[in-house]
Amino acid sequence: NADAAEVSSLDALARVRVRVEAPWPLVLVVPAHTAEGYGAAGAFLAQLRRARAATEAHATRAWTASARRRLGGGGGGGAAARLLAAETRHFVSALHEHVSSRVLETSWDAFQSALARAETLEAARAAHAEFLDAVRRQCLASPDPTWTLLARQVRAALAAACDLAAAGRRADRESESERESGGVREAEAEREGLKGELAKEKRALGDEQAARVVRHLRRPSAASRSARPAMA
Repeated sequence: NADAAEVSSLDALARVRVRVEAPWPLVLVVPAHTAEGYGAAGAFLAQLRRARAATEAHATRAWTASARRRLGGGGGGGAAARLLAAETRHFVSALHEHVSSRVLETSWDAFQSALARAETLEAARAAHAEFLDAVRRQCLASPDPTWTLLARQVRAALAAACDLAAAGRRADRESESERESGGVREAEAEREGLKGELAKEKRALGDEQAARVVRHLRRPSAASRSARPAMA
């Protein structure tokens, strides 16, 4: 379902691979084996962006008036749940902003400066290798054991954030389903009540009609009223 796809999408993004086919003579600076590093960094950035989208959607789902009424005033299922959603959103968004600024701005600017100073092919290759190492560290894709351990913990946190968003959507669907079923039950109860009132009206009309017939039968006819004086 959609909730399972939410979490499994992180695993799918982790399996993304990038192929680099740099033209000559750029291949002398960016060799083909660097594709693995770029692929790992890109997969982490995609996972981070997906988790941020999930936490943003979860945090803002109760901003409408109808959602606040459905979720009990403040939305989010209680103070603890709202606090967890806010902390999760803050963590993921802060991590995304930090990594994006470090990778797309600071590290790239440093690479451009080093490349501009390079006067030999070896210097250009060294500048690119330094840039790629910085990118992999910032994206938790470095082969260093310390970064590997940190990457597992961060990815577990991102998966938990997606789980929280999925749980919020399930709660919303269940609440909506209960509200709709409650409306159906109320409509059925109202319909049964109307049927009961209609039956009472029918019985009342039937009793009144029967009383009219009895009164009509008990009423003396015109012939009998005219015959009584003659007999006397």
